[in-house]
Amino acid sequence: MTPTNPTAARGHAARFATLLMTLTLLVLGGCAEDTILPVDSECGNGVREGEEACDGASEGCTETCEAAEGFTCTDNTCVTTCGDGIVAGAETCDDPDNPDCNSACRLVGVRPGCDMSGYWIVRQTDFSVDDIFGGLLQTSSNWYIFELAQEGDAFEVQISRYCGIQVSGSVDVTLTPDGIRRLLPSNPQGRNNTARDPRRGVSREVGDGTCEFSMDRWYIVRGVEESSGESPYLPADFSARPELADLPVMPDVEDDQRMSEAPIDVEGAEDWDGDGRDGLAWVVTGAASGVRNSVQRDWLEYFSDEEFSVAAGSNEFVAVSRFDNEENILHAPSGLLLAGSVPAPDLKGQITFRYLGQTLDEPAAAEIIAGPLGEDLDADFDTCARVLEALPHLDSQDLGVEL
Repeated sequence: MTPTNPTAARGHAARFATLLMTLTLLVLGGCAEDTILPVDSECGNGVREGEEACDGASEGCTETCEAAEGFTCTDNTCVTTCGDGIVAGAETCDDPDNPDCNSACRLVGVRPGCDMSGYWIVRQTDFSVDDIFGGLLQTSSNWYIFELAQEGDAFEVQISRYCGIQVSGSVDVTLTPDGIRRLLPSNPQGRNNTARDPRRGVSREVGDGTCEFSMDRWYIVRGVEESSGESPYLPADFSARPELADLPVMPDVEDDQRMSEAPIDVEGAEDWDGDGRDGLAWVVTGAASGVRNSVQRDWLEYFSDEEFSVAAGSNEFVAVSRFDNEENILHAPSGLLLAGSVPAPDLKGQITFRYLGQTLDEPAAAEIIAGPLGEDLDADFDTCARVLEALPHLDSQDLGVEL
């Protein structure tokens, strides 16, 4: 073994320490002065890279991978910005001061004065509080499409379709496609109701450029015996305006049966969606998740007031919605899904009406309505999907509403 030279070893150590210090200073100095170069991008390869706003075939993405005027791009998808004053994409107008330009930036036919005649899509927004998660606010949307006819100050529903329901809040609640298909022709508000006269309303100009608007109270059931508006659980005379508690008791089960794994045959209830259980199935996600089946009964009415006034000639307006609701839960897989709710007493619901035109061949109507209402269930189903897309669900935060 060769002996180590102590002097040489000290020299090597000193040179190594000097080299290490020099490298450290170079690295630190480089970090202080260097500029991080942008990631190289190749416009046209379909991948958004670097400073590209977009890179794909999406309308609104230019050949230089920038957002076109009037568009905003997120996750490689570009959409128009309704309300920016720029007509782009499928927009046919973009002027919030133009009464013929609706909130989706589509031109619609001019509605004369306060006349409600024609086709309308409708979103009914109501607020409830739950009775199990600390009284949290729940927001529900009910969608309809109406053909209305007006004579003088009065109008009535010619035909209606019930397009669906969605709830958000402590939980999110939706219907299954089969549930929507059963809901579509139910509780008709027009002339196809064999149990009573069509739903009526009033729309009259009051001299200050606004319309006094109202629609009569209407009653609706879900998950029970019902055909063309006939049901033992509906009042014989809607105009008497009875409270729900004064009507025949809705179908129900014993408390210890609500979480039964086996389906229960409930007298007076019907399986509205073909899932093997009586009632209407509701898909619940959020603080509690699962599918629960229930029967429900509502009344609903609409009117304008000082806060929610209706401008004459407006093709889209928001009025007040007022409702009451009762529900009997027939089945739920867990105790949390047995939670109910009651209308929020101090919050006004909102009913949004958007005018499509007098006839089915007008552009706004043709864009939404897949075929004559009530003649083909598949066409009505497609129509309702477009209604929900045109007037999407808004929760309480979207609307600036809180308890």
